[in-house]
Amino acid sequence: MGGGVSDVDGTGLYHEVRGIGPALLMIGGPGGDAGYCTVVAEDLADACTVITHDRRGNSRSQDRTDRDGGPTRPTEQASGARALIDGPAGGRAPVRRETSRGEGAYRWPADLWQRFLANPDHLFGTVWEAFAGFRPDEAAPRTVPFPILLAAGTEDRGTYCVRPSIGIARRIGAPWAESPGVRMEFTRGPARPASRRPRVAATQMRTARVPGLWVGVPERP
Repeated sequence: MGGGVSDVDGTGLYHEVRGIGPALLMIGGPGGDAGYCTVVAEDLADACTVITHDRRGNSRSQDRTDRDGGPTRPTEQASGARALIDGPAGGRAPVRRETSRGEGAYRWPADLWQRFLANPDHLFGTVWEAFAGFRPDEAAPRTVPFPILLAAGTEDRGTYCVRPSIGIARRIGAPWAESPGVRMEFTRGPARPASRRPRVAATQMRTARVPGLWVGVPERP
């Protein structure tokens, strides 16, 4: 495994690099630790160069020292991902972004749990305000020169936590897919068959309509 700490906008960004082949950047959800994706990164290492990182201000990555109590803006988090694409990824990489259901059943090693439990103050103290108030440019994703796929797991049907993915897909005209399990299935047990889902997403883009089995999904505005 390679990686280390890169300077991004004057702060240290911790990242890990595994495998050989085309680059794939995997970004963890709240708490933003590279360890969220360790198991699946190792599984994909025979097919991809997998890059993971601790998001700005989380775990082993530093936050800005000149923040003066202000929030961490989404553009700051994006600059970290951009730096990894420009650096270890060689300027080009698909991105897989994960979010969590918060069900608390994750099978993590002790060191990852320790880092994760140290991150909530940063999440709710400097990240949440800016992210909750962020209004994305819905027109921009329609013009990017690469595919965008939004997805959720079958066990998430009817839950509020996945409705944004459906709404965003409809608003920007992107494909949406359903796959077995929950969105971060590999955190519940790496041996579960659905934990192999990232391999499929990393090697092909699947286009699908939102299934009618999803109850209570929002209608197109």
